[in-house]
Amino acid sequence: MGTPTKDRQQKWKAKQTASGKKSVNVMISAEVKEMIDKEKAYTGDTISHIIEQSVREHLRSAPSNRRRIDLDSEKLTDTQKVTLKIVRRQRSINRYSLSEIADGNNRFQTETLSGVKEWDDEEVQAALDYIDEHQLWYSL
Repeated sequence: MGTPTKDRQQKWKAKQTASGKKSVNVMISAEVKEMIDKEKAYTGDTISHIIEQSVREHLRSAPSNRRRIDLDSEKLTDTQKVTLKIVRRQRSINRYSLSEIADGNNRFQTETLSGVKEWDDEEVQAALDYIDEHQLWYSL
């Protein structure tokens, strides 16, 4: 028999599982953790509820509001191909964040693919979406 705290935690977890919840372990930045803690203190909601609501809102709004790159994949210039290859490599191999990729491209004055002036998280995500949409992961 376990301790009262452990028994209580096991009952709570069983109840959550029975209601269809899934356990997920993630690592987040200190900045995001602080934001979640502030929201928890302000609203009294659980961390699980705050994260679930945030993800749900993000995913509902993402597809229609995302920046798109309108380029013919058959007519990409060599520079555009290299840019996509660098973005893909930085994200998949080096595991850079969207912001780190954007900052690097701005530092090297890499031309954006959608025509906006500077790289930002949305531009990087648009490039990754373009790679996925046109199945360019291995052909670049």
